[in-house]
Amino acid sequence: MNSAAASYDEEAILLKLQNAQSNLLAVLAESSELNRNLAAGDKRLSFGLETVAAASDAVAPLQTQHIAAKALRSRINRAVSPALLVLDNFALVESLQRRLLSLSDDTSTRYVYKSGKLYDSYCLLDNCASKEKRSIELMH
Repeated sequence: MNSAAASYDEEAILLKLQNAQSNLLAVLAESSELNRNLAAGDKRLSFGLETVAAASDAVAPLQTQHIAAKALRSRINRAVSPALLVLDNFALVESLQRRLLSLSDDTSTRYVYKSGKLYDSYCLLDNCASKEKRSIELMH
């Protein structure tokens, strides 16, 4: 009985070893398949990263141009603001000139009244011109 029991134990152990071998082969096959899938995924990701890098390289000059355009816009705005004040003063001078011309044509008693208004306009214009001169001097 000893030899039959030993033979039975050996067969059971052999069967267990064969099952373990079979299971290990299945695990190795799955591992190999997973490794292939990971390699394929890695290739897709590396292609995506290359695409992102290429897009980033393409966008970099546009970002530089955007920053340069923004700086230029700022400089133009700083330069135009005083010019707009000068144009406003030209409009005042033109208005004053029209008033002077209308007064030169008018010889009635309204001349004295209009000349007082003209003097007020002149003072306003002189005040604006002084402010404009100061702002232009501050710019330089």
